[in-house]
Amino acid sequence: VRLSTLEDLRWAIGSAEAALIEWKTFPVQEKAEFLDRARKILGERKEEIIAGITREEGKRPGEAEEELNHTIRMLKWTAGEASRLTPTSEKSRYTIRQSLGVVATMTPFNMPLAAPFWKIAPALLAGCSVIFTPSSLTPLSATWVAKVFEEAGLPPGVLNLVHTSEETA
Repeated sequence: VRLSTLEDLRWAIGSAEAALIEWKTFPVQEKAEFLDRARKILGERKEEIIAGITREEGKRPGEAEEELNHTIRMLKWTAGEASRLTPTSEKSRYTIRQSLGVVATMTPFNMPLAAPFWKIAPALLAGCSVIFTPSSLTPLSATWVAKVFEEAGLPPGVLNLVHTSEETA
């Protein structure tokens, strides 16, 4: 996997900022639907993902399956949180929830699937666009994460994968 340059990183930030304008206006239930579709894609590709994590990170297949199952449960829970973020009556609320904007996440190698989803899914639900910088030790798993969200229909620029060195990060 080619490491991103500083120019690539600047492009990703610009892409995330541009996508944020529309993404933060999506109703929270629609954002939850993207997470639910991502969850279903993970379930459909279970064997392929487990084999990939085992090859790349070195986990035993049972450990990789445990990580995948945990990720699927977490996505279901996070998507379910959309109902808590949506007013259920005409009564006014004192809490105003709004997007923080573009957020960046760096993830470790030892949970190449779960850690990115733990960080990305809540940010997306909150209306943030994301710059995702994975561990340089697990670039293929990170590419899987981005691909799953792309296949789930996430609009371009909302999630930006940037493979970097420690120096660039």
